Amino acid sequence: MRHLTAAGLSAYMGIQVIGGFVGCVSAGYLLDALGRRRGLALFALGSALSGAYLVLPLDAAWLVFAIGFPLGFFGSGIFSGLAVYLAELYPTELRGAGQGFGYNIGRRMGAVGPAAIGVAAARLGLGDALALAATSYVLCLIALRLPETRGKHLSARDSPLVGNSKGHHG
Repeated sequence: MRHLTAAGLSAYMGIQVIGGFVGCVSAGYLLDALGRRRGLALFALGSALSGAYLVLPLDAAWLVFAIGFPLGFFGSGIFSGLAVYLAELYPTELRGAGQGFGYNIGRRMGAVGPAAIGVAAARLGLGDALALAATSYVLCLIALRLPETRGKHLSARDSPLVGNSKGHHG
């Protein structure tokens, strides 16, 4: 759509990859500073807004490059943030299984994405279909309803989802 040369596309992808790396590395620090819920809300909102490159005028190639870093930053950082937060929501003995279950449900839902985008693109056009797909980040805002885990001690018997089971001696 943008008629980028191979070099231009490589530069755009490079900017996006660098943004993704920085997002992955900094997500944990941001979630520690802002809290898990607010941090994930920030990443979800940033991911959705970074999809603005889809509606930019075709002759605004420089804007596509400018949005590449935030697109990579928020789009990749959200996964690092979810890894931190989801693991903390389960008691220690269920932490790996719970996180794996959540990630694999997401993968199954994500497997439908390419086909859904293809069907929507046939009816709406590719740009509108991708913009519609970006609304999936709204699902991450569900995190605002989950318990905050920042600064909480996570022991083998405590879970923000299950509640405190102190006094239970197995």
